[in-house]
Amino acid sequence: MDDLIIIGAGPAGLTAGLYAGLYGLQTRVIGESIGGELKFAPMIFDYPGVKAIKGSDWLDAILFQLKEAGAEIIEKKITAISRNDQGSFKVNAQDEMFETLSLIFASGNEKRRPQYSGSDLAKSLGIELTQENFILVDEKMRTNIPGIYAAGNCLQYPLGAEQLIDAAAQGARTAAQVYEYLKGKKAPLLWGKATIPNL
Repeated sequence: MDDLIIIGAGPAGLTAGLYAGLYGLQTRVIGESIGGELKFAPMIFDYPGVKAIKGSDWLDAILFQLKEAGAEIIEKKITAISRNDQGSFKVNAQDEMFETLSLIFASGNEKRRPQYSGSDLAKSLGIELTQENFILVDEKMRTNIPGIYAAGNCLQYPLGAEQLIDAAAQGARTAAQVYEYLKGKKAPLLWGKATIPNL
């Protein structure tokens, strides 16, 4: 059984997968299109610490980091999600089925990217949505269902030049919240290959 399955493989989902892997969580990132729309970005000029980078190059770099961190990436469509009596979740991805203790929705929104939206899956689980089908979360990125979190474009926030950094920051923050949920303590601070307890 996985610790975490992330639904959606854009910047928020990939960053969440990276941090979850670095925290030592057994993690899978499942998305219909790895990188989403980002892989078509001709050039990104506003990502901190990077002069300029093509979207496809940013994607290659984070995919390398994900593999190094031990997270698995699967390019498939998720067709169904259900909750077991024990509180874990079953995720059907075309011809495969996975079981996990927690989920992160990073699946986009039907008004922005209809082909990547996970709002129907969210509704099937009873996750609270806004009238526009954005997922509602609290200050810890939690939905109303224990063990289910959300980050990125499936949440309602303004589009802008900072969208990539917002999505990446939300992904990292959400992975830390999942760690806290599963382990009962705050995620460690990552410093190179060392981890420092987070008080």
